Amino acid sequence: MDYGEFKEKFTQDVKDRLKEEGSNIIISVNEVKKLNERYEAITAVAEGDNIGVNVGIEKFYGAYEDGASYGSLVDKAIANCFTLVDLFRKNQFYGRKR
Repeated sequence: MDYGEFKEKFTQDVKDRLKEEGSNIIISVNEVKKLNERYEAITAVAEGDNIGVNVGIEKFYGAYEDGASYGSLVDKAIANCFTLVDLFRKNQFYGRKR
C-alpha cells in the first residue's frame, strides 16, 4: 500500500475504532507546520475542546514499511490519542489549576 492509501485507510480505521469505543474524540488530517519541518498528522480533539494533539502519519507509515503490523499501528495511534487528549483535559500542559 502506498502512502496515500495508507493515510486514507489509517485515518478511517482510527476514526472507526474511536467511535466503536464510545470516544468523543474528533479526528481530522492536517498539515502541521513547525519551525523547520512540515508533516501530515492526525489531529485528535476531544469534543468541546479547542486544543488537540497531533499524531504524525508519516512515522506510522515508516513503521508499516519497516514491517510493523498494520493493526498494531492503529492500536498505538488510538492509545496515543487517548493518552494525549486525556493529559490535555486534565490540564497537565496548560492552564494548570493551583
